[in-house]
Amino acid sequence: MIPLAVTDPDGFSNRELRELLAPMLGVDRASMTQGRMTYHLRRLRLHGLIERTPHTLRYRVTDFGLRSALVLTRVHNRFLTTVMAEVSQPSQAAPRSAEPSTPWPPRSTTPPPARASQREQTRLTHP
Repeated sequence: MIPLAVTDPDGFSNRELRELLAPMLGVDRASMTQGRMTYHLRRLRLHGLIERTPHTLRYRVTDFGLRSALVLTRVHNRFLTTVMAEVSQPSQAAPRSAEPSTPWPPRSTTPPPARASQREQTRLTHP
């Protein structure tokens, strides 16, 4: 949706976006009314993702809206699809390393120096 809206220098109208969005949402074009689309456009505009072209009934994607769309697309492609694939088919997930995981932060067998000095002070002051 965003690439189609960005490529048109005049922006997009309620009708044009409604015709593109209805199939993506799995809704019949007739059930996606002008009022419903106006509600969605108002929400996008109030969040700063689109802006209305002055003296027209057309909208443009803002720089913030384009950056947001790119970030969300990258998150979806890199993270969500991978996680959902592992959740839906755990047997086909990539094999993990046979090495045991190292705890972070690394565990130490000796207490830090500040604690050692506190114990010594307590032992010396309380016989």
